[in-house]
Amino acid sequence: MKPGLSWIPTLDAQPTPNQAMSLAGLTALYGIVSVAIAWMFVDRLLSRRATFAISLLFCLLLLLVLALLGNSAWKLFAALHPRPVLTMPVLVHRPGTSFPLAWSFPRLPWLLNHLSVSLKFTEAANYVAAEMPVEEQKVLLNCSLYEGEPGLLSGSALVAIPEHAMHSFATASHSLRWALHFDGKSPWPFCPPLHYEVPIIVGFWT
Repeated sequence: MKPGLSWIPTLDAQPTPNQAMSLAGLTALYGIVSVAIAWMFVDRLLSRRATFAISLLFCLLLLLVLALLGNSAWKLFAALHPRPVLTMPVLVHRPGTSFPLAWSFPRLPWLLNHLSVSLKFTEAANYVAAEMPVEEQKVLLNCSLYEGEPGLLSGSALVAIPEHAMHSFATASHSLRWALHFDGKSPWPFCPPLHYEVPIIVGFWT
């Protein structure tokens, strides 16, 4: 990455317009079907044509469609979630140094009203125990860099790498990872929380 270049994390890929339209259409379809089933159920109740079996069937169908509607709406809001645009000089940093970090949310900022930025050092291990694969992760260092007030969706911070920090390391079974974590909350409970992990490399190599 070139120094000072703004970029967008790609851990959660931006959906294409066709994918977003498909999710929106599916959510609308489930909404229409759920309203239609509820209307038919109420109409039968008012006309006293609903037996116990029919009422139970309508309730089960309505619950199923509502569950599908909730799952589709959750995926839609997750796909449309605002993504941070970051500006930072390099991705490789030496222990005992610091670098400036800036971010902004230019798209759909109303879906986010609080932001937390932190630097985390995590150890991960994969091994086999009792013939079962096991994955373990442990956060060894968690440095808070920023806590955004509601509505404040852009900012900056100075990221300091500890002087005696362990270097980044990764093998098939063991890794030591440094990463910037962006965690956000939505003002509406039906919107999924935001989480982006931007890896950085700590070491003496360039």
